[in-house]
Amino acid sequence: MYVAESTRKTLLYHMEFSELTSRYIKIIN
Repeated sequence: MYVAESTRKTLLYHMEFSELTSRYIKIIN
């Protein structure tokens, strides 16, 4: 149970991070 929860949080974090990164790239370009 704990592993699944931490995995879910990690996935959410990576999704947020990639969205911020793409937004940042759009601002630069």
